[in-house]
Amino acid sequence: MGYTASGGPNGLGVFNNTPSTTSDFNQTVTLLAQQGNSRVGTNASRTALTGSPLYAGLMWAETDTGTLWMYTGSVWVTVYGGDTGWQTLTAVTGFTALESPAYRLKNGIVYLRGGFTQNSGAFTATPVTVCTLPSGARISVSTRYELPGYSSTSIAGVLIAIVDPSGSISIAQNGGGAVADARLSTISYPV
Repeated sequence: MGYTASGGPNGLGVFNNTPSTTSDFNQTVTLLAQQGNSRVGTNASRTALTGSPLYAGLMWAETDTGTLWMYTGSVWVTVYGGDTGWQTLTAVTGFTALESPAYRLKNGIVYLRGGFTQNSGAFTATPVTVCTLPSGARISVSTRYELPGYSSTSIAGVLIAIVDPSGSISIAQNGGGAVADARLSTISYPV
């Protein structure tokens, strides 16, 4: 098999049927690397990868979730698909779960439900973190969302939810009366 330095997709070289008595291993490796690589396995297998098997551009098709991932060189990002089902969000100290807080990653979109209530007092203008999202469900740019704020079962004011790339979801009061409950069900975003 021979090699021609051009004529392939994206201006890359191609192997051809011309007989060759030598094989340039460096050319073979370079061509394969430029074409990209993918692997297939479970979510557990993907998340267990560390070190040299990880490289920017690695694609992973999960057989158990149907999700296609790409490794950026530092984090995995969803390319397409899958449905994690509802995964529980845990309240940080000082807050209690309200209406089963959870996230769901479905076809590249994160959906939130439920919320959190302060154990004492009300939200103030200073944002406080109520929970942290796992790496696969994090937003790419810090984003603010307006939420109705509740006192018991009635709307008592307006809250701001700040969803951060670090995974933290913080809540601050933006007006109205004393608000201790924040419901996240209006928040969704692509990953």
